[in-house]
Amino acid sequence: MIGILRQKENTLFLRNVFMIRKTSCGIGGISIAAISLAAVVSPAFASDTLTTLVSFDGSNGKYPDAGLNLSGSTLYGTTTGGGANGDGTVFSVPIAGGTPTTLASFNSTNGRTPDGNLILAGSTLYGTTLAGGTGGYGTVFSVPVTGGAPTALASFNYTDGWQPYDGLTLSGNILYGTTNGGGAHYGGTAFSMSVSGGTPTTLVSFIGANGAGPEAGLTLSGSTLYGTTEYGGNLSLAGGFGDGTVFAVTIPEPAALAMMAIAGAGILLVKRKKKSGLHQWPMRPMSQNRDGQGPC
Repeated sequence: MIGILRQKENTLFLRNVFMIRKTSCGIGGISIAAISLAAVVSPAFASDTLTTLVSFDGSNGKYPDAGLNLSGSTLYGTTTGGGANGDGTVFSVPIAGGTPTTLASFNSTNGRTPDGNLILAGSTLYGTTLAGGTGGYGTVFSVPVTGGAPTALASFNYTDGWQPYDGLTLSGNILYGTTNGGGAHYGGTAFSMSVSGGTPTTLVSFIGANGAGPEAGLTLSGSTLYGTTEYGGNLSLAGGFGDGTVFAVTIPEPAALAMMAIAGAGILLVKRKKKSGLHQWPMRPMSQNRDGQGPC
């Protein structure tokens, strides 16, 4: 049997299997002859427990799909469904556990189905929703840590992106993120926008050869954003959809940001789904949420 070695003083414990005593001889200072089939359990293992901090009941949210943000002794997160309107929530809970506090309930107009991690800046939480907003294509939102109605800082309109799956990256007063679809070439986007809200600026509109379908967030180092796309790259693979990419995007100077919204010309060669006569890349299904409701 194979287990995990833990050290306590001069004894290595292999959980529920062996006890091996350290000596000054033998391989790596461990005496092979000192193996005892005593099924010794380390006290550290004996005390290991799993504590359920929260159990959701629908009214305070359901289906938490993203990670948590820790600040002090409080955890912040989202649920993709449930809450007052069934469209998802932002919640907080003490790290010791207890009843979650619903900080915000979405109502489709201000967003629906928050699926990405939250970021905390000062006293404000920022995040994204997969659906909802003015056109139903998803939002970037903010919520005070003390709670209140979500503010839709931006509503995507498909032309500037659709379905922001993951959370945001904050640098100064600029938020950066990705959308899984939409954009000039229907393969998703990388975007930036002010924390005060407004129309997102498209930094990249993916076309296939340079990637398609970004689903994860972005990592910022200096003036470069790094990320991944689920599809695209070598279009000779995966039936013409490609096996995905890792990409880098240089953040332009503020004066050049507007120019980045004009994507380079190109033809989308791969066809699958259709929307208003335009071809788009395969993407995660969001036609329904877990309750069988549509995206908007």
